[in-house]
Amino acid sequence: MNLNTGDTRLLIEVGRERGLLRNQLAYVLATVRHETGGKMKPVRENMNYRAERILEVFGAKHSAKVTKAEAQKLAGNPQALAERVYGLGNPKKAAELGNTQKGDGYKYRGGGYEQRTGRVNFRRVGLESNPDKIVDPAEAAQAVIKDMVEGNYTGKKLSDYITLKKSDFTNARQIINRLDSAALIAGFARDYDDALRATGYGEGSTKPAPVESTPEPGAPEESGQPEPIGLGALVVKLFAAIAAIFKGKSSEQI
Repeated sequence: MNLNTGDTRLLIEVGRERGLLRNQLAYVLATVRHETGGKMKPVRENMNYRAERILEVFGAKHSAKVTKAEAQKLAGNPQALAERVYGLGNPKKAAELGNTQKGDGYKYRGGGYEQRTGRVNFRRVGLESNPDKIVDPAEAAQAVIKDMVEGNYTGKKLSDYITLKKSDFTNARQIINRLDSAALIAGFARDYDDALRATGYGEGSTKPAPVESTPEPGAPEESGQPEPIGLGALVVKLFAAIAAIFKGKSSEQI
């Protein structure tokens, strides 16, 4: 897996700053790869779809349930389409996304590395007043990692599936979405994990620290070195040794 594609190196550095484990960062990179079509660059959803594509994405399987007749009218009209599927034209989805004003559907359409959508999701990362900044790599990198760590998308967070003891890359898809494309993204994550391991990412940072023994109250601390002997103590020891020698000789003469 190429770690130099797009903004991959930036995402790695932000992940390092946030203290992500290697396998957690691997899953973030895998998610970004999937959501950006492999470009590893933040984008905005242009919503400029053909009628066929509108039905495929926002038809019967989507909460908007756009009809064939509507799709014909909405084709090539990004603002109208966004309002119909994310804004007031789709009350259920609008409430979920916090879109309360006319025009919010397009203003807060998908953006960033993970295609965050909705006023409430832009507000959470400080971009409610300027949602177009989500295409700034520095802003986008902080935003995607923050929300995956904190579980702000679905209530599921990285540590629910990926820790020092486990790497459930398949079910981790629930951090962002349902289990759509879960196996594909899991495969990306394994490849990124191998690539990060090869760079030495995380080595030494996740190894448990040695437990330090705490001496009991009143017990002398052990320094690991011989206790120093003062001059007075040395003289006493010397005289004691001489006395022992003479005592031994006296015993031999008896």
